Amino acid sequence: MNIRMEHPGEKVSCLPGGRDAPPRWFFTHQRGATATKGPGLIAAGALCAVLLCTSAGPSLADQDAPAAQDASAEETPDPRLLAQGKRLYILCQACHATEAEPGDKIGPHLAGIVNRPVASAEDSVYSDALRAQDFVWSEENLDLWLQRPADMVPGTSMSFVGLPGEELRQALIAYLKTL
Repeated sequence: MNIRMEHPGEKVSCLPGGRDAPPRWFFTHQRGATATKGPGLIAAGALCAVLLCTSAGPSLADQDAPAAQDASAEETPDPRLLAQGKRLYILCQACHATEAEPGDKIGPHLAGIVNRPVASAEDSVYSDALRAQDFVWSEENLDLWLQRPADMVPGTSMSFVGLPGEELRQALIAYLKTL
């Protein structure tokens, strides 16, 4: 699927990625220069990622679940869920790194985010509202956060609006658990 959006003076193209590659998007300004960073590109990329992830293949809810699950099935996440989560990570990658090494990302790294105390990543800048919180990034808290960060922690500096689909949030959380 190729998604194109055009506004006066700018054009956004989004191309699906391969099996293990995220979608690519291009933001072209009025003068024809292609941007690789910037707020317009981030917003365009987020929209493209949601469109691609929600339309790339059958829904996980539409697929038959195994008749019985044992304890090992819970430890090994569904590969389709992980793949969808990895594709959804494109919503995060503009601001968050997947590794704990210092870099040029504006947000904290997401390596080991599941069950990590809030606002605890070293060398990261957090809003006063988030630093005032006292909870752990459990799967349940991540789900609430990803649904709408500003509702969970009013005053947060994270500009992400949220991910409304429960299935999409669960896929992203499954991927975050692997980091």
